[in-house]
Amino acid sequence: TLRVDRAALKRALGNILTNAIDAMEGAGAIYIGSDLVKAADSRYCRLSIRDTGRGIPAALRSQVFVPYFTTKATGTGLGLSIVERIVADHGGSVRLESEEGAGTTFYIDLPMDR
Repeated sequence: TLRVDRAALKRALGNILTNAIDAMEGAGAIYIGSDLVKAADSRYCRLSIRDTGRGIPAALRSQVFVPYFTTKATGTGLGLSIVERIVADHGGSVRLESEEGAGTTFYIDLPMDR
């Protein structure tokens, strides 16, 4: 069982998807997946959201979850910091992998009941 606030998780996923769509600049694909991960004493659900957009430059990756950080001409720069907060409030974690010119994948790990 995965216990989450559905509205909050919907907002988090919506923020990631909005960024993915923006990064693809009108063409590309988004892949969404889920896996059950079993580690020593824990089980969690891993959600993955991958886009085929422009990717995030290495120098900027450490800043993407910082409130008000943005590379866009419009927007507040709060989308990914909200994602991080929502996931943390659920006892989970979020991280990303990105390659310039090839896209970005966000991984959200959420704890599961035993």
